[in-house]
Amino acid sequence: MLRDWIPIDDPFMLQTKVGMLTGIWTCVHVGGHFRQIGAVAQGVPLQEDPLGVWRLTLEQMQSGSPVADQLLTWTNLTGLLGLLLLVVLFAAAAPRFEYAQRVWPCFRLCGGFNMYQRTHMLWPLFYLVMIMHGTPRFYVWLFFPMACYVLDKLLLLQRQLYPAVLFSARLVGQDVLHLALEVPEGFSYHAGQYILLCWRGEWHPFTLTSAPEERLLSVHLRAPPEYDWCAALRRRVLMDAPKAANTSKLSGEPAPGTTVEYEPLALPSGTVSVPRSESRPKDDPKRANARQVDDPIVLQMARPEDAGDTVAIKMAGPFGPISSRVFEFSAVMLVGVGFDTTPVVSILRSVQMRAQRRAQILAATGGKGKADLFGAGDGRPSTAPSSDAMLMQMRETAAAQQGGSSRLTSVVGAPKASGSRPSGSGGGGAWSSDLAASDLVRHAIQVPGRIHLFWLVRSTAELQWCHSMLVGAAEGPAKAILDVTIFIAPEVDTTQLDPLPCRGEQRLHVGRPRWGAVFEAVKAEHPGCNVGVFLSGSNNVGAKLLKQARKRSDPPDAGSLGTSFCYFREHF
Repeated sequence: MLRDWIPIDDPFMLQTKVGMLTGIWTCVHVGGHFRQIGAVAQGVPLQEDPLGVWRLTLEQMQSGSPVADQLLTWTNLTGLLGLLLLVVLFAAAAPRFEYAQRVWPCFRLCGGFNMYQRTHMLWPLFYLVMIMHGTPRFYVWLFFPMACYVLDKLLLLQRQLYPAVLFSARLVGQDVLHLALEVPEGFSYHAGQYILLCWRGEWHPFTLTSAPEERLLSVHLRAPPEYDWCAALRRRVLMDAPKAANTSKLSGEPAPGTTVEYEPLALPSGTVSVPRSESRPKDDPKRANARQVDDPIVLQMARPEDAGDTVAIKMAGPFGPISSRVFEFSAVMLVGVGFDTTPVVSILRSVQMRAQRRAQILAATGGKGKADLFGAGDGRPSTAPSSDAMLMQMRETAAAQQGGSSRLTSVVGAPKASGSRPSGSGGGGAWSSDLAASDLVRHAIQVPGRIHLFWLVRSTAELQWCHSMLVGAAEGPAKAILDVTIFIAPEVDTTQLDPLPCRGEQRLHVGRPRWGAVFEAVKAEHPGCNVGVFLSGSNNVGAKLLKQARKRSDPPDAGSLGTSFCYFREHF
């Protein structure tokens, strides 16, 4: 597949690989030029040929010229200027520069994402220099990048932007900001996808930690003081906007757990968020309809968008791969690495919401217990009738009710495969014993039979930031199918670690995981299953998981007891 070679689902990885290739071929190109300049400088000076009788090449005419004279030509000067621009772009994007701007105050004043953005906005100047540097046939090499750029701009014009209306802002832990957003009209997404938030002209990506089945969108932002944009947004929503609206009584920095509720405000330029007034009750009926821009809580035509008590955020998306394939497997391995665990949180919350929906339907039909909710197979291949068998039985039951051939058969057509038929007694349209209501519910609302969660923690900060999110996502009826294993570094403090809700006891290991033993244990627990392996984390872990998934999968001729692993590298 194309995405196996080109990470089209991960724009950041795609940009990194394109940048690396650009740097490699630039070094080859510049190295060839300097080798040629050195060879020309060491050559024997030739007699000048002003009439062009001998038809000397440029290298022959410059033979024996000093290096400085050769560098002062128009072609080499524009090449050096383009090389300087590339060095600036690479320096602003390098991880070492991010560390340097945290240490040196001179870099901190203009560093961070602002430096990265400002330097990359020099790309028109770079292309202009390349046009002046290149030969008359340079347009051949410029055509394809410019065509991709124009196509990208045309697609961006069709991208729909939504106003990100805040429902609440809460400080979770010391430097984690949780934003709850209203779901815009027409917005839909899948678990594990991310959105782009724009505030003060800067766009930043954040993974959604909410489930598609929920009525609110939620994102968690790391907002320590060294993160300029996130730290400024944290101060805005928790301190500056509430103080300007006279709804905050804070005298200093907000403590963990501080929550500020917001409500929409319609302006001519769009919908923004303002802190909720204490005089308005939380159960205000207009609050329930806050998604409707046509019925705003407040309407002030002359109010500026950047007023002191307003928060104007825009949203675009969703982006990223669709993680709904998690629900295609009877057994799933979810691997989260450090701070990159937010997609796993979204997937677990979606599983919980689906399980709750199952429980509500089964409670109405008289089903109860784990066997009805998740099936007795416990992650093994399901023995329930297939969808074709269900369709066959629906036709037969309808025929029994009408006393003849079912009208449904003429509409739907003949079944594609034979299935388990009812016993033949009409029974007033009752289903046969092999097609219980619980089987229909499990077929309609897909939930994995077993989820194995593996969380790799490398620092205490990762543990403090992600643990509360995982606890909230794991709590619910689906904890009966959840196994949790945490691998921590030796220096991580686990004295305040509460166990995650799960099927049994949470397993805690100090050190790196032995993936070979992990895959063998999962394989022994799920014989004959197709196990989905989903990673949210670094490529180094992904390479190990892919290797073990291929190595531990049984060959296709293993029969019904053969176990296979399908690896998915989620690009978040």
